[in-house]
Amino acid sequence: MSNAPLKVLLIEENADDAHLIRLLLSKQKKRPQSTPPAFEVLHVKRLSAGLAFLEKMKIDVILLDLSLPDSHGLNTFEKAIEKAPHIPIIVLSSLDDERLAVKAMQLGAQDYLVKGNIEGNLLEQSIRYAIERQILITELHRKTKALEISEAYRRNIVENNADGIIIVNEDNIVQFVNPAAEHILDRPSEKLIGQLLSLPTSDIAVSKFDVVRQNRETAVIESRFTAIKWQGKPARQISLRDITNHIKAKATLRKQAAELQRRNAELDEFAHTVAHQVQGLLGQILGYSSFLEMHWGDDLVDEASLALNRIRQSSHKMNNVLSEILLLASVDRSDVHMNTLDMERIISEAKKRLTFEINKHQATFQHGNNWPETVGYTPWIEEVWVNYISNGLKYGGEPPELTLGADPVPNGMIRYWVKDNGMGIAKIDQNKLFKPHTRLNQTRARGEGLGLSIVRRIVEKCGGKVGVESEPGKGSTFWFTLPHT
Repeated sequence: MSNAPLKVLLIEENADDAHLIRLLLSKQKKRPQSTPPAFEVLHVKRLSAGLAFLEKMKIDVILLDLSLPDSHGLNTFEKAIEKAPHIPIIVLSSLDDERLAVKAMQLGAQDYLVKGNIEGNLLEQSIRYAIERQILITELHRKTKALEISEAYRRNIVENNADGIIIVNEDNIVQFVNPAAEHILDRPSEKLIGQLLSLPTSDIAVSKFDVVRQNRETAVIESRFTAIKWQGKPARQISLRDITNHIKAKATLRKQAAELQRRNAELDEFAHTVAHQVQGLLGQILGYSSFLEMHWGDDLVDEASLALNRIRQSSHKMNNVLSEILLLASVDRSDVHMNTLDMERIISEAKKRLTFEINKHQATFQHGNNWPETVGYTPWIEEVWVNYISNGLKYGGEPPELTLGADPVPNGMIRYWVKDNGMGIAKIDQNKLFKPHTRLNQTRARGEGLGLSIVRRIVEKCGGKVGVESEPGKGSTFWFTLPHT
């Protein structure tokens, strides 16, 4: 606590009374340092002089006589408190008038002292208590004002909220309804405020109920209950939102999704049928072209022989594309049983299928024979290896040098990979490789843009991921992951 003296403004016409008060307060100076400080008395005889004094100096308490040359009675106090509403005022009077004392206290006086009955300790206690009470009153006014501002701010937010908001007290009596709630419930606030809440309630945080409006249309309303304080008392806030259009939109989307699924199924079935029929026709074309080459190949001129060879090559490519389309359809539609994979046998079968390409490019392989055990679907994983090895043959070096391997990665997965010695792939192109209809940029060979997208579908359906690591001039490593057994 500060040891500076408390400044007391004494407004008193009578010199003897003023001297007595100075004397009583001066006796309080010789006190231990730990006790409240002494008093500095500033004396004036007129109210006007006292009010002028307030503009010059900070005053801690006012001792005010109600009988002054320039003012008399309670009017004196009213002028003083109007000028200094935050300074505690103690009324001094020659009259022991209880009614006057009560009126002064009602107007804001901190105490009412009769001059003839004032003693030193009583005056000191009255001053100290007056200051403490004034501090409490000022703080109470500040908090009350802050609460009023907070309530006004909250009310403004609530009233302008797009959601309907209803406030009920602990007895479920409606205290407040905002305009949005009036619109949602199709009822004016006058018919809701003061009434028992008639809306369906639920123990869960979010619930729904139906409202039949005056136009006989039914609306679906979502409600949320929140415990709050309203005007300083426990209450509940019910937030309302009209979700009728949302419900209708969801129903429409479900219907459209079902229709789209039905049409996709029909389209898949049609594509599957057409692919098989076209494969049959391609088989005939390949058969007849082989027959022509076998019996009359030596008699054909160079242009005819070249044309026949291109017919066979194009037929093989088209047949491969159709096979990929059928595989892609089976991946999307099938729900297969996963089992432990014999990866060594799968890789061997994949290489057998690519014997012609391997020999054509004079490719070399490096890989071990002990492969980690993983789960998947054997026919699909064989297609993954065929695609990765085929890409290595097409885009590897001259001749291609392919390394196959596997290593564990986090989350209980095994990563399988094929590394080639090709030109590598730019970073900007790597993210496009596993999307449909994307071709590698190199010109040595041209794919049909389906293989790697099928690989991604297969591996993801088996619970894994795919990717590529590559730098221009340093080759590429294509990888996929599968769950470890």
